[in-house]
Amino acid sequence: MAQKDHDNITFLADEEKVYSKQGEQFHREKYLPKLTRVKKYLSSNATQALDVGIGYGSFMKMTEEVLKLQSHGLDPFPDSIAIAREHTQAPIYLGRIEDFPWNVKGRFDFISCLDVTEHLEDPGLFYSHAKKHLSMDGIILMTTPLRLLPYEMRSLPIIGIPDKNTTHINVQAPSYWDDLAKEHGYVILESWRGEHLTHVKYISGIFRRICKSTGLDPRKTPIISSFQQAYNQILKLK
Repeated sequence: MAQKDHDNITFLADEEKVYSKQGEQFHREKYLPKLTRVKKYLSSNATQALDVGIGYGSFMKMTEEVLKLQSHGLDPFPDSIAIAREHTQAPIYLGRIEDFPWNVKGRFDFISCLDVTEHLEDPGLFYSHAKKHLSMDGIILMTTPLRLLPYEMRSLPIIGIPDKNTTHINVQAPSYWDDLAKEHGYVILESWRGEHLTHVKYISGIFRRICKSTGLDPRKTPIISSFQQAYNQILKLK
């Protein structure tokens, strides 16, 4: 029987949706392009990774598989941690981003924080606290919903796809996240719009077909890229 952490209202999926054959394929398509980019910037001596806000642990598993790093996790929800522990042997610590220092051991060569900062009243706390746990040559991957015109169109009748997650209290434009990273002493190694086309019905589908038939990259094509689900940053300290 599939489990769900009903206390974790920031994470809408249940265990079956994450770890079914279809769910694993979805997450592979979502995470593999990110990890491929991350791999370019990892130190050759990198060994340790930390995922902040683990969901049910699927990204930690892929980090170990693709980057060959020892994964660790940090999450504030005990039941989510229990579900993740059924699928990974990685150490997972109970704790919140807002707490400092984080309840983790050691420093990390790679820190990931996927679709979490938009849930924080003060997202700057992630950037400030993470650098205290980052190794000298470490890098960070942060992803968050892409807020451009198509995101604002979600509220439109007929074509809009409403955001069902009521805990998305800090969805911001890319410039906000870039300024926040620089303010806290990071260099942006790479940033991009990615994952999949979404936000509105019909239009996103038309763009998918155009890109498939023409070979266009939807992450880089003007106008079409603004319909991507996520904004991504890879960071290092100055």
